[in-house]
Amino acid sequence: MDEPEQKVSEVKAPDAHSPSEDEITALVTHYTCTRNCSGQKGNAAGCCTIASRDFIIGPITDPKDFLKRLSARDGRTYSHAEVFIDYKEGRKLFPDKTAWQTKEFYPALRVQTDKPEVYPCRFLSDAFECNVYGDRPSICRTYQCDHLKTTLKNL
Repeated sequence: MDEPEQKVSEVKAPDAHSPSEDEITALVTHYTCTRNCSGQKGNAAGCCTIASRDFIIGPITDPKDFLKRLSARDGRTYSHAEVFIDYKEGRKLFPDKTAWQTKEFYPALRVQTDKPEVYPCRFLSDAFECNVYGDRPSICRTYQCDHLKTTLKNL
């Protein structure tokens, strides 16, 4: 090894480190959810949409805290009805979906009913990115589909 190569190999970035297990989990989760959601290549944010599935992500266990975070973030007060769907409304919106007939899944995040091909969460952008990612409800922070659970087990 000549002298310049030796000097380069001896230089280490001052804050270089091996990623922690939590960092690896976060990276794999982000990659899987934005590019390979539910094991479908090219699929993004499947848990943030209903599409043709009999699916509901809920219940939102921290609705008051989520409303406070949204209100603080945007500098305005959000109402419960603006952000959430309760059982009575949800069962009427999706009478053919068993999950939406199950009271224990409520409150649920409001979906965009004007986009019936996927029925995305009202906070999901057209690019399938979460517009409230840093302030999202706890279920959105912790939800793992079966595919993601299997992927994370194999790390």
